Amino acid sequence: MKHFDDLKDFLININGKNKFDVIALSENWLMSNKYDLSDFVLDIYTLHTSSRNSKIGGGVSIYVNDDLNQKVMCIFSKLIEDSMETIFI
Repeated sequence: MKHFDDLKDFLININGKNKFDVIALSENWLMSNKYDLSDFVLDIYTLHTSSRNSKIGGGVSIYVNDDLNQKVMCIFSKLIEDSMETIFI
């Protein structure tokens, strides 16, 4: 949340020179019961996220370029004693 504008600025500043296929983020703190996830959309990417809603911290997100054929295979949240989130794409 805190650095989302920094990420957007970085992607704009590379000016299409290095279009990333996948951007993976950890410790995103994106609690879906607290934030509107549509506020974290990036042009040309689909957002997949796994968040902790029971406490602050954690969370993982993967932005996948819309040009790629993508499918979420599995999302595990609170996998090990409320301490790990995973996404398999």
